[in-house]
Amino acid sequence: MDKKWEKDPMDQKWIEEAKKTAELLEPPESLSPKAVTDRLKQENRRPKRPFRIYRAAAVLVIFLILGGGSLWMFRMLGSDRKAEIRAQDKAESEMSEAASKLSGSYRAAKSYEEIYEYLNVGNSYWMSEDIWDIKSEVTFEETAAASGDAASAEAAVGKVTENTDYSKTNVQVNDIDESDIVKTDGKYLYVVYSEDMTGQVHIIEIDDGNMREIAQTGPITEGIYRDYDSALEIYLDGNTMTVIMDCIEDSSGDSYTATAVYDITDREEPKLTGLLSQDGTYLSSRKNGNYVYVFTLKYTYAVDKNEVRDFIPYVDGAPVSCKNIYYSEDTDADCVLVAASVDTVSPDRFVDTEAVYYGGSIMYVSNDAIYAAGQCRIYDGNKSQSDLFKISYADGRMEPVGSRRILGRINDQFSMDQYNGYLRLAATVDDYKTDSQANSLYVLDKDLNVVGSIHNLAPDERIYSARFMGDTGYFVTFRETDPLFSVDLSDPEDPRIMGELKITGFSSYLQFYGDGKLLGIGKEVNPRTGESEGIKLSMFDISDPYDVKEQDKTVLKDSYASPALNDHKAVLIDTERNLFGFCTMNCETDSEGYEHYKLYYMLYTYEEGEGFKELLVIPVGEDGQPYDFGWYDGDVRGVYVGNTLYLTNIGPYIRAYSLESGEKLGEIRLKSGK
Repeated sequence: MDKKWEKDPMDQKWIEEAKKTAELLEPPESLSPKAVTDRLKQENRRPKRPFRIYRAAAVLVIFLILGGGSLWMFRMLGSDRKAEIRAQDKAESEMSEAASKLSGSYRAAKSYEEIYEYLNVGNSYWMSEDIWDIKSEVTFEETAAASGDAASAEAAVGKVTENTDYSKTNVQVNDIDESDIVKTDGKYLYVVYSEDMTGQVHIIEIDDGNMREIAQTGPITEGIYRDYDSALEIYLDGNTMTVIMDCIEDSSGDSYTATAVYDITDREEPKLTGLLSQDGTYLSSRKNGNYVYVFTLKYTYAVDKNEVRDFIPYVDGAPVSCKNIYYSEDTDADCVLVAASVDTVSPDRFVDTEAVYYGGSIMYVSNDAIYAAGQCRIYDGNKSQSDLFKISYADGRMEPVGSRRILGRINDQFSMDQYNGYLRLAATVDDYKTDSQANSLYVLDKDLNVVGSIHNLAPDERIYSARFMGDTGYFVTFRETDPLFSVDLSDPEDPRIMGELKITGFSSYLQFYGDGKLLGIGKEVNPRTGESEGIKLSMFDISDPYDVKEQDKTVLKDSYASPALNDHKAVLIDTERNLFGFCTMNCETDSEGYEHYKLYYMLYTYEEGEGFKELLVIPVGEDGQPYDFGWYDGDVRGVYVGNTLYLTNIGPYIRAYSLESGEKLGEIRLKSGK
């Protein structure tokens, strides 16, 4: 673009250059080599190896606020902040141990020294039946059911909001938005496109298939690695656009995540109103109301106690406060989950931050709670285990609740669901000793106490997909056939299997599709050979959960893969308009026997008694011919506005088609940001 971005008023605020982290904290005597060695000898333990040592000691990144036409940068520590941190550490170190305890095995840190010692020395984990809490005689104190998550009972289906006629991102929980690579407000498309490792947001004015690119973002940082700043995903809310970015730190080359907020009242001149940073690689995010919650994962290692940045996460240039850092007393970790919330109305600073030393990567967010889940490393025991960590939240404020360890590993975010104050989750339990598998379903109360469970389901199979609605849950396991289980969860203490339907193939994604219907997208598999026979669409009749039926199915025999199998946001779905679509990857053989890999965008409808119907099959290529993909990832997205379907992320192209005739209405090539 030729036009420059308008400077934020905070450009005028100058801050002092940050001092090196080594100057912030004096090395404590308790962490001297001799003291640590003596302690290890007393406790008869060995030092734990650092997870990874791949770079020189990191220093605190220094950003300067540039005058003139430059943009304001991240707020950094100054010398006045040093005294504040020391005073804060002293106050926090006086916290009583009882006050810092959470339910489960996690506790709040009292000092950065404590975290350094934890990461270096490690804590031995001894298996205990008390940890699992899966005994049938488990008791619990009955509590009033929470009402904040009631909306999650009605599975979100990306349906059109009243008085609008455009699609929205397919999300898991109603009213909890999820970031994506494309959004629309009915008048404009907002598309993330990466070229030469620099992702930007392109704003395109649309009108019945006519398209005009009017603006694009970034790069917005001024460091020496600014060419690698890359937009990843976006949120859209009226005249506010929030961009999640992957960036590289100048001094160390480490990656961090930035949250940029724009005022897009004038779509041709977006104005940057907030730019905040947090350590770690982008993991996930959610938006509830005006607040965006961003989750990152930072790998840590404590080699030099003076290099605090190596093992303590920083947000917006300052280390996370000790009172907001949690670690497990029963196990160790080599990475830390960083959760930060941003008020998109006043994005000058983070509203709240929390950090948990934890190695998971699955995030589920209900209307009032954040759940982080991940498989643990096993030192003792023969079965897979997962840690759960719960954080309650409201209006940007977060409050850790506790943790729980369960047997099994969790497939994805859809394997968890909160309803009436209870968390329901499905997990696959791997038995390493017998080289076998089985599956379990758990019900946990608001404090993560297990109050009900079912075990040993579908031996030698694993969970491929799950979905919950109200008092009923559905999950699919697979090995040679596809059992679809229906579970009665009306009594949290006594969950019961209601039905089991065995069919060929499996569903990787389940989506409620109107009253009494459940759509499955997965693969058909030959039960004799185990070979895939193509993408499979199944419509299940769940009107009687005790007698679930596969009412209709269709197999796309030339399609062998689809982003829809792994990413629900890749599915365009609207039950009110009775349509859903996704991109497929096909393998086709020409007349000479050569195989070609092609991309198509498929749009379907479903009619009772008639089954699935193809509305559109669009070759994703030039002149009606599919591309031989390879130069882009094939994650083509479809959004509709009125009766026009827009296909985005076809490399640098966006194309428009009539939903009624399939006629191509227009095409635009996105402008290069260089």
